[in-house]
Amino acid sequence: MSWTEKLKKGLEITTGDGKKYFPLYKLTPKVTPFNVAEFEFPNIEGTLVKKSLVKGTKLNLEFYFDGEDHLDQSQAFEISAKDKRPFKISHPFFGLMTVQPTTLEYDPTGLSITKITGEFIETISDEYPRIVEDPRNKIAFDYENTQTALVESFSANVQATAADSVKMADNNDKLYSLGSEAVKSGDQSNEYFQIYQKANSAVGKLAADTSSAVQYVIDLYTYPSLFVNGIKNRLTLLVDQLIALSNDLENLTTFNDKTIFEMSGAGIMSAMINATINPADDDFQNSNEVIESIETVLGSWNFYLDSLNGLQTDTNDTVDSYIPDFDSLNELIALVNFGTANLLNIALNAQSERSLILDCDSNPIILAHRFYGLVDGDATLNQFINQNDLSMSELIEIKKGKKIIYYI
Repeated sequence: MSWTEKLKKGLEITTGDGKKYFPLYKLTPKVTPFNVAEFEFPNIEGTLVKKSLVKGTKLNLEFYFDGEDHLDQSQAFEISAKDKRPFKISHPFFGLMTVQPTTLEYDPTGLSITKITGEFIETISDEYPRIVEDPRNKIAFDYENTQTALVESFSANVQATAADSVKMADNNDKLYSLGSEAVKSGDQSNEYFQIYQKANSAVGKLAADTSSAVQYVIDLYTYPSLFVNGIKNRLTLLVDQLIALSNDLENLTTFNDKTIFEMSGAGIMSAMINATINPADDDFQNSNEVIESIETVLGSWNFYLDSLNGLQTDTNDTVDSYIPDFDSLNELIALVNFGTANLLNIALNAQSERSLILDCDSNPIILAHRFYGLVDGDATLNQFINQNDLSMSELIEIKKGKKIIYYI
């Protein structure tokens, strides 16, 4: 079928309640941001980096209800879109997709037209056997396995020297300097300083007791995942620490230098995943926040693996040849894959954002009742006011044209 024939098919949206809508639409791209890079280790010298998908594809849509009844059509769609079950979208170019909306924005201010823009994540149907497994327990288990593998790999492959102790101590200083500025709790600040001192003391004896030194270093690098702070702030800190480690990649010329970076970066990556199972009370309030965390983790993961790929040598037959260790990276790959897949599952089940551009003047009471319903104690009214950061004057009247945000 030619592209012109496909174009004539139009867009069909079946919402979770089973109702079908056939709006006009604008062609928009389909993107695949949730890509995880992983190493392949063929039975030849050297290796390649291959990128694959975690779970879903992201689709941005822009479509329109037109005509005299466009407001009725858009309001009917708005009601249908509140159903938590997945949408079925039959796209003329991308085919049939099962998706969940993460954001929808309604703009009825046009002349005889309502524009709806949205972001959707492709998901799989629920019609398959499920194995119940506590993701928190599995991630915690994989996290411990990853740390053990990192210690064993480094100890087995590195003959430590005094120069390595200096290098690791320098890394400790860089990362602790960033972390100490970010820690909020006084108790955690004290504990973090003690871990830092233990790590520096241990790397001074690196050659004599490599395993203990590496374990203390990993403890230092992963402790920020437990900071009493929001997920976003913790991930931002860990990204900054990973970048700080990567600033002198071009100066890492020996096998030991490169392996120190491999171990250190892996420790930070495992900390990112560990942070996701230790959320603060106000973390992951909606799907957008979760998706932002996914993109931060996977952006760092791909950056880390691209860095390792740049450090690799073409062959493995000289003293300074370097190829990343398969066993420890394999554990880390499993941890990152499952951790990000769990986040994606959280995103699909979290509240999704809706927004509406008012086509007439209104007030918070009417809008809170429309979107949430009113309850005793005005909880939903206060929720609506806080989500939209309303000014004093807007507590009385909200003017036409203002963008209103709510969640379902």
